[in-house]
Amino acid sequence: MQTKEDHLVYRQSKGAFHIDCYSGQFTQEEKDLLTKWGNWIVGLLNKDLEPITENQAKFVQSMQILKTKSSDELSPHLMTVTTNLNSPT
Repeated sequence: MQTKEDHLVYRQSKGAFHIDCYSGQFTQEEKDLLTKWGNWIVGLLNKDLEPITENQAKFVQSMQILKTKSSDELSPHLMTVTTNLNSPT
């Protein structure tokens, strides 16, 4: 099982995340968060990292569901992601 330290080492080893889209759609705060945490999020989604909290597992599960949805179906599922990320573990 991976630890918080494993996750931190992974994030540090990857460096800053490159936002590979039009970044004008993001606020500065969102850009800063993506730059800092983007590679870690990708690591969770690509299964390079194992979720170590229930919220991380919920996030990964929600993202897997979103990948299967059409754009018309996304809105209710995005609400689920938001709810999962804001719920206490």
